[in-house]
Amino acid sequence: MMNPQMQNYRQYAPGPGRPSASRRPGQYSSQAEVNYNRDFNAAAQLPILPAHSYEPRAPYPRGMDPRSVNAQAQAQQRQIYEQQMAQRNAAYEHQLAQRRARKPTDRNMPEGVEDVIVGEGVQQYKDLREVERKLDYAMMRKKLDIQDSFNRNGKRQKTMRIWISNTAENQPWQRGPLDENTFDFNTGADSTWKSFSVEYDKARAITSLDPSLQVEWKKQPNTVDVDCFEFQRKGDENLNITINLVRDEKFERFRLSHALASALDMEEADRAEVVMGIWEYVKAMGLQEDEERRTIRCDERLRQIFGTDTFVFPQVADRIMPHLHPLTPVRLPYTIRVDEAYISNPEPTVYDVKITVDDPLRAAKAMAYAQTPASAASLRHISQLDDQIAIIIQAIQQHKAKHTFFKNFAKDPVTFVRKWYASQQHDLSVLLGEAEKGDVAGLEFAKGGKDGVWGSEVVNEAVRYRLAKLDAIR
Repeated sequence: MMNPQMQNYRQYAPGPGRPSASRRPGQYSSQAEVNYNRDFNAAAQLPILPAHSYEPRAPYPRGMDPRSVNAQAQAQQRQIYEQQMAQRNAAYEHQLAQRRARKPTDRNMPEGVEDVIVGEGVQQYKDLREVERKLDYAMMRKKLDIQDSFNRNGKRQKTMRIWISNTAENQPWQRGPLDENTFDFNTGADSTWKSFSVEYDKARAITSLDPSLQVEWKKQPNTVDVDCFEFQRKGDENLNITINLVRDEKFERFRLSHALASALDMEEADRAEVVMGIWEYVKAMGLQEDEERRTIRCDERLRQIFGTDTFVFPQVADRIMPHLHPLTPVRLPYTIRVDEAYISNPEPTVYDVKITVDDPLRAAKAMAYAQTPASAASLRHISQLDDQIAIIIQAIQQHKAKHTFFKNFAKDPVTFVRKWYASQQHDLSVLLGEAEKGDVAGLEFAKGGKDGVWGSEVVNEAVRYRLAKLDAIR
């Protein structure tokens, strides 16, 4: 019986498409084609666009750039690859650590080897080991001494020669009248000085009128070093001045008090040098307490400095502060001359000033313990030789054990086998975690029956005592 809806469905006239035909696999029926054309007849009337004008359906969600999706996928793959490489490197480092742990390190010749080896090779090896030990000790001590001296604030005293001179222009005996008094100071910097100032004998007449006429310079950060300071002054008469120079120190230096200077035999130093000087003085005079090495006994000189009989050495840095005074600037008197006799044949005034500079051997000391490619290669070669020696010593120990084993076996086979059997039995008990003596259960407690431990009279008596005690409690 046919469905009524299907009857209505067949009443539609066939469309202008393909004629009705029997349905074949992969094809639509004629009725389906009629329904399709009827429902979308409006779309059929639209003009047909060229094939290339149709855009394929995007496989990505709306609003997402395919390139961003590819970048995210690549980032995830890169992250996974990095994690795998990190795990692989960690496993490789673990294997190297295990190899280093298993690597033999003992390079001492076993005892008794010289009795079984022909010649003096063993004694010669021991002598070489002793020489190596002394050489390593001397080199390490010298290296530490050089490093200690390098880390100190090593300074050397040198002499700086300073020339002071002046020129004159537009003087009355040269040309025309003078202009008003002004200064033009061309600043400069030097690695030795951090400030520069000029004092005048006639300060009231010159600087009291205008403070800007004072000559003063202070070093600024990142300033190019020069070797000359220049300033100009307009005037028509000779003038006495004093040039003040303040030294630029990497570590601030101080002028020591009389008591501290007499004890350390130095007039000026920084804090580290003062502390080290006191420590060397204490060691030289033997002023440390026998039991508490930090406690220092004061002699007459230290008593004048610290005002006490004993003190703890870590307090030195705080106790020396009253004895450290700022350094006085270097004062260089000079007369600015503008007369014709001086200008025609000027002669500079020369001063020799003591300054502190870095130790010229500092770079050489740094190279003494700095690792160079040649030294690194030498250390690697020495390490390889040490590893080979350790392997050879291990082989000698094994051969020595074999030699001792067979030698004792040849002397008395029966006694040796008994001792060897007892030793193996003891090792077995140790491996099994069982003891042969004491109150811990051993192999004999594993045996049952009347002949075992559990069938003995002691165990039976203990059981009866335990049961009687329980009955008494009840």
